Amino acid sequence: MLKQWDNNRDYHSFANVDAVSVTHLSLSLAVDFQQQQLTGEVRLSLNFHDIDCRTLVLDGRDLHIDAVVDAQGRALEFSVGTNDAILGESITVALADMTESVTIKYRTDPSAQGLQWLTPQQTSGKTLPFLFSQSQPINARSWIPLQDTPKARIT
Repeated sequence: MLKQWDNNRDYHSFANVDAVSVTHLSLSLAVDFQQQQLTGEVRLSLNFHDIDCRTLVLDGRDLHIDAVVDAQGRALEFSVGTNDAILGESITVALADMTESVTIKYRTDPSAQGLQWLTPQQTSGKTLPFLFSQSQPINARSWIPLQDTPKARIT
């Protein structure tokens, strides 16, 4: 029996964008070239499409989540799903109410697929290291916990 294809589902994301979507993100990150790691936080502004939704599901890959808080600074429970070789992990945040935003404090892994770390020797001037991001097709989730899908358009 053939499996029915759902044209509305993004098979490359765990995100529940039909229930609650991220509309904006604000990043505050520190760069550690020695450890090849970003450390900081992201604030995700939310838009609820289902007023009964109390779960935010994000995409991640090898992220180290330290804490999640709501707009009032209250700690929120969260869990990181089992690693999938292609998709990474789901990050599920329990929401107490229809909060306007959540802030996630986290660290990246040195193996983040969306980050390219260049040593000074690999750069033109040969004196300073360099970092750039390449988040396509689904590599943003390796350096920002977010809804990593074209269904979620954010600023």
